[in-house]
Amino acid sequence: MKLVFRILFVFLVMVLVACSAQATATTTPNNIAAPNKVTLIAPTVPPTATAVPVMNEVVTILNDNVQVDALRAMVEARYSVVDASLELNPQTQTYMVLHIKVECECMHGNCCSTERALYELVTAFKGKDVLSKVQVRIPPSIEYLVVHGLDHMTDKGVVGVFWKDLVDYINGPLTTPQFASRIRW
Repeated sequence: MKLVFRILFVFLVMVLVACSAQATATTTPNNIAAPNKVTLIAPTVPPTATAVPVMNEVVTILNDNVQVDALRAMVEARYSVVDASLELNPQTQTYMVLHIKVECECMHGNCCSTERALYELVTAFKGKDVLSKVQVRIPPSIEYLVVHGLDHMTDKGVVGVFWKDLVDYINGPLTTPQFASRIRW
């Protein structure tokens, strides 16, 4: 047992000596040896998601335009956008995906679906200046929209569409059948 402690002690001393030698051999930007000076370099932290207030503004803009029909909300279901977030591409360090969570509260039975959540969201985007208000609050690098359908905050699934297809559909060049055929289930 004493032998193990002695070996461990010798190993620890060697590590400390090696660290000490490395610390005294650092150089300054002028390549001049700087004895007894340790240069610490902070790790690069990747950028985080867009500031929360901006994404909160996206949620507010969409909610102001989701389901303005009070009768439908009382008879069928009530929809609301509960979250919007951006996904960072680790290779390019750019935001490529916009995730939007749409909550459904069905008044009778089970009428909530991911497809219906997408429909409500696209209808909200068609509101007056909604698309342009959202576009100024998200990075221009966004290429894909992922809609998360929630039923009483329980995940029902996801559906996605290319951002350009959504923009083209709302602005007119893309027809409804063309847009529907491009939705990724």
